[in-house]
Amino acid sequence: MSRAALEQALKDRLGRQGAGAYITFADLVTEARRCNILSVITARAARDLAKSCNDLLHEKPVENDDQALEILAAVRSLLQDIYSSRPGY
Repeated sequence: MSRAALEQALKDRLGRQGAGAYITFADLVTEARRCNILSVITARAARDLAKSCNDLLHEKPVENDDQALEILAAVRSLLQDIYSSRPGY
């Protein structure tokens, strides 16, 4: 669900929510970077978090509860960055 939350936040900020056309997560990150919704650092974090979330979804267990909480905290922080950004081209 965390990866889906990231994807939906990016779609929302990019005006792609409900647009109907399929777009990959990688393309969302690239477009968000181009529109200054994500910085170089937060774009990298988004990609890394999406990978971690996908790993969890596909049953690659975390090492401990602290690691799972770190992933959730990182997703929350990134969502705050996405929604507090001032997009522009």
